[in-house]
Amino acid sequence: MSLIQRLGPIVDRWLYYTARASRDALPPVDRANIGCANVVAPGWANLDNSPSAWLARHARIRTLLCALRVIPPGLASGWPADLILHDARRPLPWADCALRYVYTSHLLEHLYPDEGARLLGECFRVLQPGGLIRVVVPDLELFTRRYVAAASADPTDDCTVQAAALGLLDICGARARSSISPRNPHRWMYDRRSLAAALRAAGFVDIVRREAGVGEVPDLATLDVRGDVSLHMEACRP
Repeated sequence: MSLIQRLGPIVDRWLYYTARASRDALPPVDRANIGCANVVAPGWANLDNSPSAWLARHARIRTLLCALRVIPPGLASGWPADLILHDARRPLPWADCALRYVYTSHLLEHLYPDEGARLLGECFRVLQPGGLIRVVVPDLELFTRRYVAAASADPTDDCTVQAAALGLLDICGARARSSISPRNPHRWMYDRRSLAAALRAAGFVDIVRREAGVGEVPDLATLDVRGDVSLHMEACRP
């Protein structure tokens, strides 16, 4: 096990307790991008708790870790200046019914099912009646169908079948990866049925599958950047 993998659980636990946004520090906007990474749009409150996001705020520590070859040189680059450090496994910092829109992309699969359920419940709480949530996750059904199609089309085409198998294993988190966060590889996966069920269990209604860049949530041309492998769903708080 590499040093970065050994440090991962320690860093993750430390961020869980320290990455907590103050309600007073929140921008006066009615929309939140939770688990934003470096994909942001103007007028949104952007939350993330990646170790890279923290390192982006602490240049001296990042430089030292790079010099010691603990992290690669480009690990903490490209993060937005207005990022709010907050761990989405903790309660969201907004008051009840404070937001009109919630967007979250490629975050839910990094959480265990119970953690994902709590996050969706928090999204329900902070949304206004009539407010909308858009959840984007890797599409388990898509990767499974790709593998089955490749294996069924030509069993002698080992390269194609192997590529499809590796894609499925990667997205499900079955292959080892080098990451400072133990939330990589993925902890859970969703298809259209299980994601709809999770949204329904959180209290959402009018659950609709959408295409990339299409929907009622604003700024999708900027936010939906992983359309080719993703499942997109929108739902409403009644």
